[in-house]
Amino acid sequence: MYKLTIKLLLLGLAIALVSPTGFAQWEILPRPHDDWQTFQTEHFNVHFTPETEEWTRITVTRMESIHEAVTAFVGYYEISEPMDVFVMDPMGAPNGMAIPVGTTPRIILWPNAPVNPLMLGGLETWNEIVTAHEYVHAVHLSRQSRNWKDRINSILLPVNAISLKLPLWAVEGLAVHAESELTGYGRSQSSLRSMVLCQLALEGKLPEFRELNGTEDWMGGRYPYLVGSAFLEWLKERHENDDCLLHLWKRVTAKKERSFQEAFKGVFQDDPE
Repeated sequence: MYKLTIKLLLLGLAIALVSPTGFAQWEILPRPHDDWQTFQTEHFNVHFTPETEEWTRITVTRMESIHEAVTAFVGYYEISEPMDVFVMDPMGAPNGMAIPVGTTPRIILWPNAPVNPLMLGGLETWNEIVTAHEYVHAVHLSRQSRNWKDRINSILLPVNAISLKLPLWAVEGLAVHAESELTGYGRSQSSLRSMVLCQLALEGKLPEFRELNGTEDWMGGRYPYLVGSAFLEWLKERHENDDCLLHLWKRVTAKKERSFQEAFKGVFQDDPE
């Protein structure tokens, strides 16, 4: 119990460090005095409280298969030890969070499924969708840079260089693309994404590149998720190469220092704009 309490305190500190709102959102921080219990698998330590036990028990049975699917999809795995996953319901809302700290990232899963099935193309596999989405973040953003300056910065800062270099639309777009590829549901498969993108195109209102990182003014900031995922999927189709995104992440974290724009142009022979 002592070790778990330390992990909970470190998780709270990590959230405060990597979240734009920092300590302002106390309600999302796990409380060490709650009755925490743990399920263990080869790659995960899944911590939960009694009120989420049933959902957690079902989810845990699928997590090792999700691990295999996600690592194959992302193309690498650089996490040094079993990952701590916390199941909690702080706000009664559907969500999740990945805390990409070095080679020991952590995940928070919120078990409440969305009430609108259009958003995810179905709700039958919410636990798989949210787990796959957040685990993609954790694995993807744990990639270590081969550049010596980036490696020094990753020691001084709580996150790796890839987290700092990638735009939000690339980070969230990849996770949305993966959640659908790996589960058959998710936002890429939803009628909502198709409907929204088609309507925006018909009205001549598809976002400009500078708008892809999104704002809270447009559907709660969903540009990075809906448009970002469609953009990445289009890139893969256009280049007929499933490994083109892996090459992009490799160039971002290469020995030679590159910006995201430079890495993108090296893979796709054009600027992302």
